[in-house]
Amino acid sequence: MTEGGSVVGNVPFLNRGNFFTCLAGKARFSAGPAQSKPARARAGFSGFTLVEVLVGLAVAGVLAAMLASIMGNSIFSSQELLKKSSEEHQKTVLRRIIHRDIKHMQWQTGLEPTSSGFRMVTGHNTLVSASIPMQVSWDFRDGKVIRIEENQDLEYSREQVLSHKLESLNIAFMSSQDQRWIEHQSWLMGTNRPYPRALRLRMVFGEEVGFEIVEHIPGHDH
Repeated sequence: MTEGGSVVGNVPFLNRGNFFTCLAGKARFSAGPAQSKPARARAGFSGFTLVEVLVGLAVAGVLAAMLASIMGNSIFSSQELLKKSSEEHQKTVLRRIIHRDIKHMQWQTGLEPTSSGFRMVTGHNTLVSASIPMQVSWDFRDGKVIRIEENQDLEYSREQVLSHKLESLNIAFMSSQDQRWIEHQSWLMGTNRPYPRALRLRMVFGEEVGFEIVEHIPGHDH
């Protein structure tokens, strides 16, 4: 038996207290000097340099500019699409109204050219859904397309401005005598002309390509 333990054969035998004391000493030796938590955090931290930050900002600026350009083009394209849709809608409305006016016109009175357009008596109206005889005048003046319907017996009159972007207009009427188109002003200067058998309108609105409306006039042989 030795101090703090015993000897079994030639191997010293440690009691419980000396055994844990020895383990603690070895643990302190293996761990080495302790480091504080902030020091360990600083040792594992990797930051950005000023050059890297500037490059990142430059890339972000380029991407933002590209995104803004794409969005701007998209907005412009949407506006152009809406504009074209509006123009096509305007053409469709004009074709439909003129067609209905002429389709339901009273052939006995015919279509009469005027100084600023033409007029007729037709059952097509915007007052009621039923057919009521209306004196309808189409005027093309001051860059506008104006439709006026009137009924003196009903003391009714309504004016519609269907467009205010008329850039150019060409009106022609087909003669039932020689089957040829006669320009509006030439028709007005003629005398003893029968009612025209057809109407042709060529119009340009704003910057768009012009379009044409041709309508056969019913009852031109009567």
